Amino acid sequence: MSNESKSKVSRISKNLDLKNFFKTNKLPILVTVIFFLFTSYVSFFIDNPARGSDAMFYFFAGEQILFGDNENVRLPNAPIGGPVLFSSLNTVFHDPYLTIKIISLISGTAIVFLSFFIIKNIFNFKIAFLTQLIVAVNPKLHLQTTFPFNEIFPVFLVFLSFYYFTKTRILYNHLILAGILLGISFMFRYQTFPIVIGFLIYLLIRDKKFRKNLPLALLFVSSFLVGCSPLLIYNYTTFGNLIDSDPNYYMYTTTTFVQTDEWEKQVRIQGDSFFSGITSDFNIFLKNYLFNLFYHNPDRIFNLSGGIDNISPIPAVPYIGIILIFGGVIYYLKPDYNKKLLLSLILSAITITIIISLLGILETYFFAIIIIPILALGIFSFKKIQKNFLPLFVAAITYFLMMAVIPVTRAEYFFSVWIIFPVLTSLFFLELIPRVTIRKNESKQINLKHSSPVKTIIIISIILLISVNLAFSYKLMSMIEYGDKSFDGIIGEIKKIFSNKQPGLHLGTEVKQIGEILSQQPNIENSYVMGNNWAVIYYSNSKLLFADFVEGDEKESLHSYITRENWSENDIFLSNSMSVPIDRNNIYKPVPDYLIYTPTVLIESPENLKILENPNDPRVKSYLELLYKSKLGTLVYKINHGSE
Repeated sequence: MSNESKSKVSRISKNLDLKNFFKTNKLPILVTVIFFLFTSYVSFFIDNPARGSDAMFYFFAGEQILFGDNENVRLPNAPIGGPVLFSSLNTVFHDPYLTIKIISLISGTAIVFLSFFIIKNIFNFKIAFLTQLIVAVNPKLHLQTTFPFNEIFPVFLVFLSFYYFTKTRILYNHLILAGILLGISFMFRYQTFPIVIGFLIYLLIRDKKFRKNLPLALLFVSSFLVGCSPLLIYNYTTFGNLIDSDPNYYMYTTTTFVQTDEWEKQVRIQGDSFFSGITSDFNIFLKNYLFNLFYHNPDRIFNLSGGIDNISPIPAVPYIGIILIFGGVIYYLKPDYNKKLLLSLILSAITITIIISLLGILETYFFAIIIIPILALGIFSFKKIQKNFLPLFVAAITYFLMMAVIPVTRAEYFFSVWIIFPVLTSLFFLELIPRVTIRKNESKQINLKHSSPVKTIIIISIILLISVNLAFSYKLMSMIEYGDKSFDGIIGEIKKIFSNKQPGLHLGTEVKQIGEILSQQPNIENSYVMGNNWAVIYYSNSKLLFADFVEGDEKESLHSYITRENWSENDIFLSNSMSVPIDRNNIYKPVPDYLIYTPTVLIESPENLKILENPNDPRVKSYLELLYKSKLGTLVYKINHGSE
């Protein structure tokens, strides 16, 4: 056969493979396309003008790294990967919001697409497809995909590594690709590291062939280091450290963390050492670790507090995630309830209950009564876990244990291991429900075709799950875009959707309007605005002196607050780290020319700063000139330094 004939046969074969792929995966592709169209519409038409503040912080940091004083940049909570990518691509698109939105849309859509094929590596089509549906309707994924953030692209890379690790047979090239992908992800978010540790543990424990597994583990780690080597090299050559970030940042900036002034002082002195947050006062660390492990962080997954910041399969309903996810776990493990297992489970549950009851912390730590017996069940049933499902289990447990050193402030930080929760929920609906609804004497082999009542129950349950998630997503978007926190009941909310009533003021419109008002001020490009919104700075083309209006001394004057005279070292450090430009070395020592103050119930300002709510207060009027007050209460002042 000639080369031309071989080439023609090869092309025909590829076309047939592609047609077959589309034919056999029509539903997953359809879900992916619908997800992309929906999120694209919200991103470009609803979130317009864009007001994503976090995105602008990372963009400005990237601009400073690439085109400014890079040695003065230190991101307290992330590596430089995101900022550098955003700033680099912006040289092509010339619109940072458009740049970051395109990255988010592609990443979120790819996650939905990959979720099907990851689970298809392990289970059948139905379970994989339902898992994809649960992923696609998650409100938090909608938020991360439609709005410009720094979170979703590294999660996409983690999901891509999951695809290779869930293969029936992991080849050398799978390990290399997964390691490199996780290394690149690590350059965007440090949360990737627990995944790497989890996969490393999996490679070492998956069977008893330690000597055979050790070279594979080393190959994986080496690939990971290659993937993140640009970050490590940059940090070392610029700052002399491989990891240039404050490892204890969340420990001393998060209000849920129990701490003392002495502890904070010691941690700040040893700021470059992660272990300083542990060793400075181990009792404080242990209290916070257990609180995070058994209440704060599980709340982000299972909605234990009735809040909205969670990634539960049904985020609007508290606790139901526990039933769906752990129900799926118990079904999947199919434990042999022998005397040894039952005794271990009962004793562990009773012991934990007694201990936390005696300590008077039952209300906070009740989750321990559930999770510890479940973990014990997993240990007893370890051999029953499929080898290509085991990586997800090990990665999730490792991630959960390691992330408990901090109180996770956003539910989406659990997206890196999130895939296991939708698949366990799918097992609950498609496998557990039939087994508990069909009597044992009917049939050991459950066939939904011959059990229409069971099929009806499952379909209705899935439709309810999808409907509740979409409704929750709609309300979440309405709250974020228009500040609509009202709830008029289910019927009332449905009527709102189809009514002709115009929504309230778009928050992005207000942000842009404030920015444009400031942009008209003389020499604004060299002026500092005191506030905490990076989006306003983008629209005003000014600089930012970051302030949350909780810093300093509660008894100080407005003038001393604005000039940061009584701010603590930690206050100034955090302000400099969040300002534009970033000032890690405290070189600029800026004095603001303008001030933006937004009254909020989330962070209550000290009494001495509440006077900013009243522009006619003599203490305000003598020092500040009101430029603009928005319909939503935001006040924009010009600072008259000569009057003080």
